[in-house]
Amino acid sequence: MKHSTLLRINVEVASNLFMNLFLCALIAQGSTVLASPNSSLQIKKQKGTSSHTYIEPKSVLIPAGSFQMGLDRGQAEYFVRKYKDKTVAGVFITEEMLRSQYSEQTPKHTVFLKAYRISKNLVTVGEYKIFCLATHRRMPPRVPKFNLQWHKNNHPIVGVSHEDANAYCQWLSRMTGKSYRLPSEAEWEKAARGGLKGTLYPWGKRFDPKRLHFNRFNRSLFTVSGTAPVGSYPPNGYGLFDMAGNTAQWCLDGYDPTYYRISPKRNPISNPLNDTHVLRGGHFFDTDEDRFTCANRMRGGSPVGIEGFRCVLEIKPPFH
Repeated sequence: MKHSTLLRINVEVASNLFMNLFLCALIAQGSTVLASPNSSLQIKKQKGTSSHTYIEPKSVLIPAGSFQMGLDRGQAEYFVRKYKDKTVAGVFITEEMLRSQYSEQTPKHTVFLKAYRISKNLVTVGEYKIFCLATHRRMPPRVPKFNLQWHKNNHPIVGVSHEDANAYCQWLSRMTGKSYRLPSEAEWEKAARGGLKGTLYPWGKRFDPKRLHFNRFNRSLFTVSGTAPVGSYPPNGYGLFDMAGNTAQWCLDGYDPTYYRISPKRNPISNPLNDTHVLRGGHFFDTDEDRFTCANRMRGGSPVGIEGFRCVLEIKPPFH
């Protein structure tokens, strides 16, 4: 191995070791720290004990209004023609399989949402470590062969369950005195569309491999490089990063493949108490373009190492 490569690795190891010691010191001493300009977080401390150290992410206002949710039939037919009768990750893809998948993303329908704020970035490993230290929870299981970046503090946390993600939001709410939670599926999709009408991806109508982190070269499970640092790729029109690729993102909603046919037109949320929940956005191991559309939905159950999340901050109505 070249000297320059060894030096780079040693610098990364030292940097992460320092950050881990720094996070522990924050919990122990309760220091007030502002993160670097490139970070999505601020570390704060309320008056009181060290358990009041908390993290508040930067967020973006998504204005109240209507948008078109879901995949239109023309887009679905395009993907059926593109992927049918092909083998992906060792699985032969039939037309029937594709039509079943896309039927869960249709029909396209109009949804009205009240205003809300959503985090600019995914929750990072560093942010989640502070939560675990403060609440005595365990970090997700380490899967270094699957995601070589699992330990790096500026990468998105992955392998969290829906319960873990909810617990993080509840803890953040207690620490800040605000109302944080997971985004509803509709809130996530409206935010992903970035204010664009008729778009297919967070950046536009055509797939652009330079706009997201994904399994571009169709590598096998144990040869992918894993996640990328949050914010490594350009944001969408709302200034949100990683709304496609990097890590699949938990939503509040329970998963219902036929929900779009019966969902209300205003502020819809499918049963959050379901055993399975919605994942959005695709992830670093996904290869195909259809996995990264704003409308793509995944059924999430027990975590397998690709699940992350971001938070929504509810906006309280003004007093009259």
